[in-house]
Amino acid sequence: MEHNMTDYEETKETFKLQVPEYYNFGFDVVDKWAEDKTKLAAIWANVTGKSIRKYTFWDISRQSNQFANLLLNMGIKKGDIIFVMIPRIPEWFAVIIEGKLGEWVSYDMEMEKCSPYLSLI
Repeated sequence: MEHNMTDYEETKETFKLQVPEYYNFGFDVVDKWAEDKTKLAAIWANVTGKSIRKYTFWDISRQSNQFANLLLNMGIKKGDIIFVMIPRIPEWFAVIIEGKLGEWVSYDMEMEKCSPYLSLI
């Protein structure tokens, strides 16, 4: 097998990451991979391991769209800053990927900047 990098130092010095001007993980990755409704995205097991669920990218895309619609129906618009609290359950992926309405800001942001507070526990 032939390697595509023959000189590490040169590659390190000349490497440039190609970042598109407009990129949204929800649209550009999840929705694209969701075109194949059988493409497995995640396997979730509860703490006992007795309940196991499989999620395809189509499942996560659909849940993400449902969450985006919930926010829109609540009057939240693109660019609004919100705080969402949800436990680490499978639906957490749909909430995180929902950046379809905008971008995520860091967890430690100032709470007074948030308009609605949404708790999904």
